[in-house]
Amino acid sequence: MDFLSFLFLNFLAMISPGPDFAIVTQYGLKASRKAAFFASCGVAVALIIHVLYCVTGVALFLNSSPRALLLIKFLGGIYLSYLGIKSMLGAGDDGLQKEIKLKNAFAAGFFCNLLNPKATVFLLSLFGIFAKSMNTLASKFVFGMMIPILAIVYFSFLSYIITHPKFLPFLQKKRKYFTWVMGAVISVIGVVGIISAVSGYIKLRNIQLLI
Repeated sequence: MDFLSFLFLNFLAMISPGPDFAIVTQYGLKASRKAAFFASCGVAVALIIHVLYCVTGVALFLNSSPRALLLIKFLGGIYLSYLGIKSMLGAGDDGLQKEIKLKNAFAAGFFCNLLNPKATVFLLSLFGIFAKSMNTLASKFVFGMMIPILAIVYFSFLSYIITHPKFLPFLQKKRKYFTWVMGAVISVIGVVGIISAVSGYIKLRNIQLLI
């Protein structure tokens, strides 16, 4: 039962509009289905790294080191803000699909997820909630590796849908608006991450001064 709940919570997080959804959709609309798939693979590989640090105990270090977690939030926020602004500035192009290197699509998906502070916090919380069900290293790996598997299945399906001949013409016509809105969403998440990191650092400093 816990395993199904774990999968369900992950699935809800994945289908919620966010940076990963935005980056895969953008590459599907501005490049190709293959580019969107490679962006999906980048997201999945980044999730493997997230899972590994949760399973191996690095997560415990992050939880016990507020400064490290705040630094990750801050750097991730800067990267997402840059990604979002870049997307918004490129929203007004001709709307035609362009030839894009697949390694660039992979890198975009990888860094988008890896440096997303919300992904870090979410997975740390998730592994904490289901800690009792993951009482062995093997169970942690079984639970954890389902996250990237679920991601590659879902985002590959998304890549297929958005580039399907029935939907692509309509989405291409509206790509300017989709790209701008998704860029704005990514930027907002990035700015919130920066503000959260800065305010967290200020609070931490104040507590240390009181001590």
